[in-house]
Amino acid sequence: CGSKVQVTGPKGSVILTVVDTCPECAAGDVDMDPESFALIADPIDGRVKVTWTPL
Repeated sequence: CGSKVQVTGPKGSVILTVVDTCPECAAGDVDMDPESFALIADPIDGRVKVTWTPL
């Protein structure tokens, strides 16, 4: 926790701080808050393909 990642989706990129783990998520998944998600994808799409890079 506390590390930074850059997440890139269809609409752009955002830098986020990791705050916890998501045990129910698949390996490599990123669970984001709605405001950050809206910066990289259309919220109506729900789950989208993203790439993420540790910073």
